[in-house]
Amino acid sequence: VVGRNRAFVLAEITTRLGELQGNILDISQKIVGGYFSAILVVDLSQIERFGPFKAELEALSSQGDYRVVVQHARIFQAMHRV
Repeated sequence: VVGRNRAFVLAEITTRLGELQGNILDISQKIVGGYFSAILVVDLSQIERFGPFKAELEALSSQGDYRVVVQHARIFQAMHRV
C-alpha cells in the first residue's frame, strides 16, 4: 500500500482484510514527508479464491488517496528461484 498519510488509513485496510478472512502475519510501515508505504504479509488459508480477494482489496484504491496492490507469494518464490 502506498499513498498520502492520514488518520485511520491503515485501519481501513486492516479492517477490510479481516472482513475478507485474511490474517496479518507481518506488517512493515513507513511514513516519509506525509506519504506512507506499508507491506503486509497475509495468511489466506481461510479464503476460497484469490482473485475475488485481490479485487476486493484493490478496490479500496479507488475510494481513497492510496493505492493497494495485492500479489501472491508464488510470484516472489518464482522470481527468487535460481
